[in-house]
Amino acid sequence: MKTLSLYIIAVLIVSVAIVIIIEFPIYRGPNALIVPSKPYVENNDTLHGLPDTNIGIVFNGVLSSRDTPVYVKQGQNLTLVANITSNPTNLPVSLDIDSHVGFTKTNGIDSKLSTTKINTPGQVIIYVSASKDATPNTYQILVKANNTLMTMNSNFYVKVIPYNENLPQAKNAASSNPNPLGVTALVVYSPPDACLGMHCPPYTFYLKINSNSTAYLLGYDICGNDLCVKNDTLSLSLPINTMPIANYRYVTLSDNKKWNYGDTVDMRLEISSIPDNSTSYFLDIKNSTIVP
Repeated sequence: MKTLSLYIIAVLIVSVAIVIIIEFPIYRGPNALIVPSKPYVENNDTLHGLPDTNIGIVFNGVLSSRDTPVYVKQGQNLTLVANITSNPTNLPVSLDIDSHVGFTKTNGIDSKLSTTKINTPGQVIIYVSASKDATPNTYQILVKANNTLMTMNSNFYVKVIPYNENLPQAKNAASSNPNPLGVTALVVYSPPDACLGMHCPPYTFYLKINSNSTAYLLGYDICGNDLCVKNDTLSLSLPINTMPIANYRYVTLSDNKKWNYGDTVDMRLEISSIPDNSTSYFLDIKNSTIVP
């Protein structure tokens, strides 16, 4: 019995010694510490790669919070621009979005990205939709940016308000950016080359259009002086505006006797960052003057 008691005491002493070794550093001189149980981590960034690397995400040029959400009415869509940066630059980044942080799609709000892969620095369009019966509330949406060196999670907040309330324009970053792809468009006319004297055929009218980013024209509805022209079956890539010489695409509208030089037209253009309408938005241009 005495031998058994001594054995138990010995086991307890060894166990306590092991715990002390694991949980506390062993001093090895003035400049050395050994921590057997845990790897040394200088700071949290080390967990994502090199200590001096990072990915940054801002939405419409600002950081979002519950106190500074973007606003949307029930039944309304909005777009935001997410600027993705990194240190070092020119890194391939994969993107993902969690549209329902703490809530479900049944609340009536959803979002999607225009693309899931970019090289930094770059821009991604975020499309947010609120159904007609969306529950008024403030919703959190998470954007994830991943690279082999690092990871960045960033939230933005959307506040849904009833459809009959006015948007607080000064606070609504999304509503101040109705044209995230930077599309420029106007209607021009071209007199026929063989027009002589008083017997001239109708002018030929064109939609002159380009963009600041990769964009596609999916359709148009243009009205002026008792005539509307419409086409919703397009999928035309737009030239990217490169200064100092801008390049444009010319889309033939129609020959008609209703419009004239100097008239004004209202344009509603369906624009997308990809060739289909899964990420499209409508750009309204009012009181645009027809020019030569």
